[in-house]
Amino acid sequence: DYTVYSAPVTDIKDWKCEGVIYSGTQDPNASERRKYLYAPDVVRGNDGRYYLYYSLAGFGGKGGFEGPISVAVCDTPAGKYEYYGDVKKPDGSKFTRMIPFDPAVINDDGIIRMYYGWALPVRKPKSRLEAAIITKIMTKNVLQKTRKEDT
Repeated sequence: DYTVYSAPVTDIKDWKCEGVIYSGTQDPNASERRKYLYAPDVVRGNDGRYYLYYSLAGFGGKGGFEGPISVAVCDTPAGKYEYYGDVKKPDGSKFTRMIPFDPAVINDDGIIRMYYGWALPVRKPKSRLEAAIITKIMTKNVLQKTRKEDT
């Protein structure tokens, strides 16, 4: 469960507990292995409601960040959030490019922008030669392709 503490901007020493606002188990993507929110972020939407963006993982990062980035919504920043859905690509499919995690979301004059961390699922190489080959393949086929897609 996720608890929020708040303080008025006029007196940041006056903290109070707002109570539990969300549980990772409310998300249909949650499992016993992946039920913790990592680096969640909240943004006020253009409709005046508050949107909680997060990715699920296991305790201490165990269980992986297989995506997607999910969203919960509430009428107040410290209220009870309800699962809203997953971040989607323009074609309607779940946004699971690479392994997305740690969303940071801003409302830029009415345009909602999301920044996120990402990783690639790579097992530990068995030798230096294999590590060099993987590095070359990743640089040529994944990282350069990603740079071209992002421009």
